[in-house]
Amino acid sequence: MVDVLESMSSVAECDKSSVLEMAIITREMVLLSVKSLQARDRDAAGRLYELDDKVDALYRKYLNEAIFTPTDLQKQNKLQNHDVIFLRY
Repeated sequence: MVDVLESMSSVAECDKSSVLEMAIITREMVLLSVKSLQARDRDAAGRLYELDDKVDALYRKYLNEAIFTPTDLQKQNKLQNHDVIFLRY
């Protein structure tokens, strides 16, 4: 446990833009799901698939950048640990 905590830095230092963008889309998905269930709107499923694909694409893009973009590796890896764990779940 100590090793895991030492490998991570403060969440306050993380770039939260990817998480926020995905959160906004996910919120839209939840609201659309509830609305479509209430209205029994089957056509909303197509839009939900589109939004889900968009979140998946943003997640894959973030992972690719986290893995393949050279930066100050020691600090960047600590920050990305938080992001990857948060985005995954």
